Amino acid sequence: MYKLSQAEKETLFLIDLALKKIEAGTYGFCEECGEPIGEKRLEAIPWVRLCIECSQQEEAMRLSNGYEEINYYNIIPDASSFIMEDDENRNIPE
Repeated sequence: MYKLSQAEKETLFLIDLALKKIEAGTYGFCEECGEPIGEKRLEAIPWVRLCIECSQQEEAMRLSNGYEEINYYNIIPDASSFIMEDDENRNIPE
């Protein structure tokens, strides 16, 4: 892990997050607006967190703020948002 670049570490983090979403049944939905993420977008970047529209808005905000880097570790969604109503009564091992 020490030899991985920051970008590689963030990609691994996002892949792990996507796997947790698959387990929770929330994979493929935009974290910002809640709409489904396009199939082609998911095929191209399986760990993507935002739909194309929200991604473009985020990029525009980043550019207007002077190219600030996004630190994904600081914007981890609340784990409870991954649990669907039907899953609330299941015992899911951590």
